[in-house]
This record gives sequence, structure tokens and C-alpha cells, in this order.
Amino acid sequence: MDLLTKIGIEPKLLLAQVVNFGIVVFIIYYFLHKPLSNLIKTRREKIESGLKKEKEAEELMAKVQSLRQDILTAAAKEKEEIILATRAKLVELEEAEREKLVRFELNERKKIEAALAQTEKELAKEIEAKFPALFLNLSSKIFPAKDLNEKFIKAMLEQTEPNGQNE
Repeated sequence: MDLLTKIGIEPKLLLAQVVNFGIVVFIIYYFLHKPLSNLIKTRREKIESGLKKEKEAEELMAKVQSLRQDILTAAAKEKEEIILATRAKLVELEEAEREKLVRFELNERKKIEAALAQTEKELAKEIEAKFPALFLNLSSKIFPAKDLNEKFIKAMLEQTEPNGQNE
């Protein structure tokens, strides 16, 4: 101890400082270190929990993105199928309408042809009914003499009778 006093350190004072330092270390450890350790531990757990939740959220977001992409792909595929089905139905309807129009045209053509044939028959009957009077009128203008007129008519009737019977 003499050595300590020679360098200027008093042993009682050194002992008192060591005891004070021990008390301060104990107080700091008990009142500061433990609460800070607990605070740091709690903070570390919160950070780890946050990081774990972030990782889970990223995984969930990746799943959502994948599901979203799958849904969009399925929707696009369904859209194409609907468009193709609609086009096929449109072609089918166009064909049906075209066939309907062709049948309508054929029916109308038959009606027109029947009406035309009927009109031709009626016109032929009318001409046949008016022809003798017209023929007499025309022959009287060509041949003013009655006996020439009668000879002409008889000659014409003889020529047309075999033709009329053949028709």
C-alpha cells in the first residue's frame, strides 16, 4: 500500500471509489440496463414481426398478382370464346336469313310467273274474242267491195282454221 501512496493514490479513497463505482454500476444495471434491454428486446421482436409480416404480405401480394393474372387470362380466353361463338351464331343467322330470302324469292317468282301465265291466258282470250271484229273492220277498210271482203275473210279463215286446231 505504500506503493499506492507513493504514486498519490489513497487506499481508503480508492476503496470508496470502487464501492461507489459498484453502486453506480448496480443502479445503472438495475434501473437502466434491464429496462433498456427489455425495450430493445421488445423493439427487436416488433421489427422481426414486422419483417415477417412484410414477407407474408409480399408472398400474399405475389399470390394476388398471380391470381389476378390468371383471372385476366381466363377472362381474355372467355372473351375470345364469346366472340367466336357470337361470330359463328351470326354466320348461322346470316345463312338462315339467306335461305329464308332465297325461299321467299322463289315463292315470289312462282307467284309472278303464275300471275304472268294467267295474264297471258286472259290476254289471249281477249285477243281471241276481239280478233274477229278487228279482222272484219280491217278487211272492210282494205277491200271496200263487200264481195271481195267476204272472199278474203273466207280465204283467211280457211288458212287459219288448221293452225287454230293444231294449237
